[in-house]
Amino acid sequence: MDLIEKDGSVSKEERHEQQDDHIINLDLEMSFHGSIIDVPGYPSTNSSNESIQQDRDSCKESTDPKGTALPTVRCPEDENVHEVSWDSPSDPANPLNWPFWIRCLLIVLVSASTFLTGLCSGFFAPVVPSVMAEFGSTNAALGSFVVTVFVLGLAAGPLVFAPLSELYGRLIVQHTGNISAITLPSFIFFRETYAPVLLERKASHLRQKTGDPAFHSQYASNLTPRAHFKRGITRAMKMLAFSPIVLVLSTYMGLVYSYFYLLITTLSEIFRTTYDFSPSISRLTYLGIGVGFLFAQIFFAYMSDRILRRMRRSRKEEGGKDEDGEMKPEYRLPLTVIGGVLMPIGFFWYGWSAQAKMHWIMPLAGTAILGYGNALIFMSLQTYHIDAFTIHAASAIAANTVIRSIMAGVLPLAAPRMYEVLGIGWGNTLLGILGLVLVPVPYLLLTCGEGIRKRGARKLMERL
Repeated sequence: MDLIEKDGSVSKEERHEQQDDHIINLDLEMSFHGSIIDVPGYPSTNSSNESIQQDRDSCKESTDPKGTALPTVRCPEDENVHEVSWDSPSDPANPLNWPFWIRCLLIVLVSASTFLTGLCSGFFAPVVPSVMAEFGSTNAALGSFVVTVFVLGLAAGPLVFAPLSELYGRLIVQHTGNISAITLPSFIFFRETYAPVLLERKASHLRQKTGDPAFHSQYASNLTPRAHFKRGITRAMKMLAFSPIVLVLSTYMGLVYSYFYLLITTLSEIFRTTYDFSPSISRLTYLGIGVGFLFAQIFFAYMSDRILRRMRRSRKEEGGKDEDGEMKPEYRLPLTVIGGVLMPIGFFWYGWSAQAKMHWIMPLAGTAILGYGNALIFMSLQTYHIDAFTIHAASAIAANTVIRSIMAGVLPLAAPRMYEVLGIGWGNTLLGILGLVLVPVPYLLLTCGEGIRKRGARKLMERL
């Protein structure tokens, strides 16, 4: 990659921007395929290396503890074994080097799939009162549960599909879940992007082409598909049990996710009873949350990498431990702090403006602030998990999804009773105070998280 144009007209600042973009791209590439090499200026890859080394060490075992012979493949360290990897950093087979339009198309399709998932979880909420009346029920908790029960399915899915995606690739798992309007374009345009699966296919092609069985992917291990799946399905739970960072962030995101579904299940009813909105008009009250999410997405896309570059450059100029200017996962957390502050503000604004029966635009503005803060927390913590856990990012996110989905499926059930006892103002104040209590979590991880992450990485990998 040329960082300076031939005419020399590129400014110093532009060169810095180009260099940082190049480093971020390579950093993402290493996160994508497991970061099995160490490059100066990049995050530590010890966790990924140790995981791969565990599989390679197990290649030397030909039997299980009961003495049963295990099907094995030859280890990469064995003689006459050809390790298959990308041909070069610019290998066109690497998904990160695919044409820009293909990557954009895949992003659009994945975004459409995610949009439909969120839509399915929330579009039922505005008609819950009609459904409850149809069945002659006045149980407010049951009315909330018919919406949040959807989220409990999200808690179970990752435990199965995350290890399956690591075993068979992302493509087949994506197709399995895409039974919707985007099924046809997904089957046409989706491609496999998971590097271990792509490299295993490449190795298989070379074995067939050359007749030499010594070609094996750099990720090859002696694990059978069943053993690999068993390890993957328990990895998420082990991360929750043995990684303080995963447990704390999963709980934090669980509260944030619960707040979102609490709004989904109560918002239209509050506007019907407080502002006498008709059932059809009350459905439009979700626009506040939607606007907040939209602007948060734009802000995050614009600022996330810029903040990461600025922090990297600042730490490099300070010298000391960070003089190499490596990209640390903790650099993703400043936006989490911002979102953590905005979320309680949104609750206070929404609750007391509705309690005072101010113009309906005021509580809607509060929900927009809530949506803005919620989205910033969600997106920044997702990218933190990807950067921090690299090849095991799917399992870390699965662990996070399990906790947050269970919390989001259960906690909103208490909302109707809470508002009945405390009122809208004090009820939302309570939620805002709980949010404020957790604001220090991302800040502490931003300042001390690197040490905690590195100290716990080796012990965690030993248990995975």
